[in-house]
Amino acid sequence: MIEEEEETKIEKIRMEGRGLLTNNPFIFLAVAEEGSMTKAALRLGLSQPAISYVIKKLEKELRAELLVREKGRMVLTQKGMIVKAGAQQLVDDMAMLFNSVKQKRGDNSGD
Repeated sequence: MIEEEEETKIEKIRMEGRGLLTNNPFIFLAVAEEGSMTKAALRLGLSQPAISYVIKKLEKELRAELLVREKGRMVLTQKGMIVKAGAQQLVDDMAMLFNSVKQKRGDNSGD
């Protein structure tokens, strides 16, 4: 049963196709912040293979190595630092968008 759930999560990620960073900035940020795909997976409630799949797909899409293993940790490359900054901006922009909509709902103006 658990394996089926993990396969479903991986399949959902695969179905997103191109634009993985746009759809999954949280995954890249979690790996960058945790320094581990396993820890990022635990934090996000996903499997380590699902996290690894997203990172590999993103690196392939960008044709760039974003993370390297150093002393047992995942460390950002220079290109990875650029992607992290962009991912953080996406997350911040999404939060601002959702907050704006919530505030608009709260004023009952109907616009």
